[in-house]
Amino acid sequence: VLLEEINSVVPGIGAPSSIVIQPGSPAAGKTLAELNLRSLTGASVIALTRGRDRHLMPAGKEMVQAGDTLVLVGTQEAVGLAKDLLRIAH
Repeated sequence: VLLEEINSVVPGIGAPSSIVIQPGSPAAGKTLAELNLRSLTGASVIALTRGRDRHLMPAGKEMVQAGDTLVLVGTQEAVGLAKDLLRIAH
């Protein structure tokens, strides 16, 4: 439902893709600004959900926590790179 809402608010932005932040992810405990995904990968975070809370176009000061879902947009390559950075390193 959130992805449909985003598509209606920002049509033509490309297909949004989501990722759940797992415990131990390098993203957990960092702000979106600290993650700097747009500069590092070209992907943008256009929404963050935490439980029942939804933040469309979250601010850079928003802290990412384990269990959050981030909605990303960008080229397929950019989104893939961003997801790689957000996953737990093995």
